[in-house]
Amino acid sequence: MNVVMVSGARLSPVAGARAWTDNEPLEEGPWLTMAEVDDDAARQLDGVVQAWHVEPTRQWDYERTWPAGEPSPGVKRISFIQRAEGLDRAEFARHWREVHGPLAKIHHPAIVRYCQNVIVEPLVDTVGDAGEFDGIAELSFWSMEDLNERMYDSEEGRRIVGEDVRRFINRPKGWRVITREHVVVDRYHRPG
Repeated sequence: MNVVMVSGARLSPVAGARAWTDNEPLEEGPWLTMAEVDDDAARQLDGVVQAWHVEPTRQWDYERTWPAGEPSPGVKRISFIQRAEGLDRAEFARHWREVHGPLAKIHHPAIVRYCQNVIVEPLVDTVGDAGEFDGIAELSFWSMEDLNERMYDSEEGRRIVGEDVRRFINRPKGWRVITREHVVVDRYHRPG
């Protein structure tokens, strides 16, 4: 699977796209579009800022009851992360999936969908820093209030998660954006 981040444009589905997510920004900053596409399609997109081949792990997911083409309720926080110094990519990926994922499930009750995308390699890099990242986290919430006020189950949960994050993520080297998701093509949802 590949993840493509596009800045400054809203794009239609392209040849080779298996799924397309159009993210509408909630903050000042660039428009971001995230898509899963085949290698050749990723290389053809105009306006591509960065693209990566990733190995996704959905730690948990919501059940979609709205059809493709309608905006998803709530908000999505997309975080670009770099592994902590001293960890290789395999150690980072193992810790993120096997240690942090279960901790997050306990201490982040308001997250309704959590997908961890471990970066295998950059595919397209028109900005020059695609190789600096090791993962892309997708956290979905039903509301901004859930994100801002109910991110943690308790102060103790905040402390536990914070300590764990420092073990495997170089926080100052990452960045994140809060978006609204609009799934135009959904390869997972099959209306019944």
